[in-house]
Order: sequence, then structure tokens, then C-alpha cells
Amino acid sequence: MFSDYKKQVLLTYKKKRELNQLSLNLLHSTAGKLRKECLIVLRDRYRQQDLRILKDFFETEVDGADYMQIIRRHDRDKFKPLDNYLKGDTDDTEDKNVELLAWLIDYPDRPYQFRPNQETKPVVEIADFTNLADEPVKSESSAAIIDISDPTTEKAPKTDEPDIPAAPMGTVIQLPGKNKRVTQVRNRLVVLLGAVFLGGITYYYWPTKVVDPYANGCMFWKDDHFERSACHVQRPVPLVPYDSVRLARFHAIKDYSTITKASVGKVWYFKNKGHLEFYTTAGFHPIDTVRWLKPLTEYMYDKYILHKNNQLLSTPLQSSVNTKP
Repeated sequence: MFSDYKKQVLLTYKKKRELNQLSLNLLHSTAGKLRKECLIVLRDRYRQQDLRILKDFFETEVDGADYMQIIRRHDRDKFKPLDNYLKGDTDDTEDKNVELLAWLIDYPDRPYQFRPNQETKPVVEIADFTNLADEPVKSESSAAIIDISDPTTEKAPKTDEPDIPAAPMGTVIQLPGKNKRVTQVRNRLVVLLGAVFLGGITYYYWPTKVVDPYANGCMFWKDDHFERSACHVQRPVPLVPYDSVRLARFHAIKDYSTITKASVGKVWYFKNKGHLEFYTTAGFHPIDTVRWLKPLTEYMYDKYILHKNNQLLSTPLQSSVNTKP
């Protein structure tokens, strides 16, 4: 049940906090730090199965990398309920907040999946037949009860029912009605045990596909474009997971004269410390990877491109971002 799942997620969080196995953003959480941690986790250990968690929390469905932009656009108040829950200010929180916490702390059995063996099984009361031999055996017919151990007992009056052969002294007579009940209980017990066994096997071998974002290698930013690289090679700029589309299409725009009115909404920019950089497609900044590019608006075009405000235009990645390792 989800209540049990919620308890396990919270216990895992507390255990990792005690062992100092959490990031600083989670050890001393705030709503803003939780949002920043989402960006880092999405960048470093994206898994296909986590898309459902992101879809439910942010209430929108996009491709994995596009959630960077979604996270950046959400106000930090979106993460306030989870922060209050972690700090103990609230006793409970919504299910989507629990799932987001499971994602942030890398809880292995996420997301929650209902399975048949998690249901509460009905308790089957099994009759006690151990004292069956000690009880007197009663015939369902109208014949008198006969004590077969006493030869002096008078014979029972004749009835239309067929005679039942006398059993040897001390034999336990099992009547058809009792046998039927034992068989039904035994069959139900076998079915119940079989269901539990199959449910356990299914749960143990339940396929969980883990997507390694670095499985296809890495790439790094050089001058005005990305280049492929082995992930173990040290670079003066951050290594990011290889993305064939981003490698081919993501470039810095150095010649600002190519930016026209038609570029509004199609060119993306990054502003930092009074400088502007322009890029061909959307995405995170190639060096400051937790920052997200913004689409060029008509206001930005009129102010910084049309009127040639060169003081705010700089060569990309030269002065606005520190490229030291």
C-alpha cells in the first residue's frame, strides 16, 4: 500500500541524513534548494522510469531533457510543501511530493507500483479437526445412534436407507459432508499460498530499466559548439552526457548581424553580469549547466540588437562564465 511506501521513503531519507549521504541541498533544505537539486539530479542521473514522477509533480508531460526548462520556470513555492514535510512542520504531504523525494534521494523501488501481492489477504479460518476422533459420530438419518462396541445394544429399527457396513472397533468414520468441507478449505489454502508465491517471484524479478545518461559517452563545450569526449578525460569545462541532436544543432551565435526580427522566439539568449550570449536552440547553458537559456523576445531584440547596444554584447563564454576547472 502507498502508506507503507511513504514510510519507507521517509525512513530512507532520515537514514541517509544521519549517515551524511545526502547533498547539501537536502541536508539543509529550502524550497529554492529543492528546486536546484531537481536540476542537478535530472542532469546527472536521468532514468526513463522517473518520467512519471516528474509528470505527476509538474503536471505536464515533455521529453526528459525538456524538464530542465519546466523546473526553471516553476516558482520555488511549488517545492514548499515538501520542504515543510521534511522539516516536520507538517505531518503529511501529497503523494506526488513523496514520489519527488524518492527521486531526489535515489530510493531504489521508485515509483510506487501497485502489485497484487501487496493487497491485504483475507484471513481463512481453518477448522480444527484434531479432535474429530473424540467426538461421537452422528448419522444424518433418522436411525438411532448405535454403540458398535456393545454387542448387547438393541438393533435399530429398519429404515428405507441402505445399510452402512460396520467398521472395526476404534475406526474413525469420516462422513461425506466433513470431507467436502476439508477439501474446500485445503483448496483455498493452496490457491492462497500459490498466489503469494507467484506474487513474490513477480516482485523480485520485476524489470526495472535503469538508463545511464553517460552510457554513450560525454561531450564538452569548445569555443562555439559541443565536441564528443570520453567521460574519464579531464576538461577545463564540465562534461555533459552525449546528445546527438544537441551536438549537431546547438551553437553560439557570434555574428549578431544575423539576428533579425524573424529570430524572435527562435534564438535563445543568456544574460549574466551585464553581458548577453545568443544560441541557436534551447537548453541549459553549455558551461553553467544548471542555468537555462531564455527565448529571445521582441523587447530584448529592440533593446539590445536593433539599437546595437554593443556594451551588453560579448563573445559567448569569454567573459560571462568562468571556464576554469
